[in-house]
Formats: sequence, C-alpha cells, structure tokens
Amino acid sequence: WEAIAGMVDGERTPEAVARAEALEEAGYRLDALEHVATVYPSPGASSERVFIYLAPLAPGMRCAEGGGIDKEHEDILVRLFPLEQALHMASEGAIRDAKTILALQHLVLNAGRLLNAEV
Repeated sequence: WEAIAGMVDGERTPEAVARAEALEEAGYRLDALEHVATVYPSPGASSERVFIYLAPLAPGMRCAEGGGIDKEHEDILVRLFPLEQALHMASEGAIRDAKTILALQHLVLNAGRLLNAEV
C-alpha cells in the first residue's frame, strides 16, 4: 500500500501534480494542501526529490471513480484506512513505502492540529 504519487514533469508544480494525481488515482478534488517535507530518498546516490503533502478529506469530496489513467496503464485500487489501522499496517510491514510512512508519522505528530481542523 502507498499514498497517491506522481512525477513532477513539464511546467507543473509539485502542488499541481499532487492535486492532479489525487483526482486521477483516487477521484478526490483537493483543496488545502499541507507540505510535510521534501526529501531525497538517498542523498548522494540519487538526485530524485520527493514532495510529500497531506490534505484534509471529507465526505462528498470524492467526485470521480479514480483508479488511474488507462493510457498510462494504471489500475489503482482506491482504499481509505482509519489512521489506527494504517499505523498498524506500517508497524506490521504491510505499508513499506517511505513517503507513506513519513506522511503517517507527520499526521501522528500533528494530530491535534490536523485531525481537529475544520474541513
């Protein structure tokens, strides 16, 4: 399991990519984005940068089916997990994706502010 992801290409900003991928992959139109971190998976070995964002979701925000784009040969299973279940999945190794684990950790560290915010 992993969080929504995409490649920054052309003239799109990381924020624009995050919004586009959320719609394409999961069917969610995002409003506010919180920048969690910009990280290098392995500095010195790779110049790839990963931009990690969180966004609040609420009932009614899903406006499309998601699942990816056929012409890109994407077949994405869309699934939401309660936070406690996602944390358990990470601790048990069912979630191994670094960006997803960093996002979960940020969510836990900032739960008071993020989970009680108005959506």
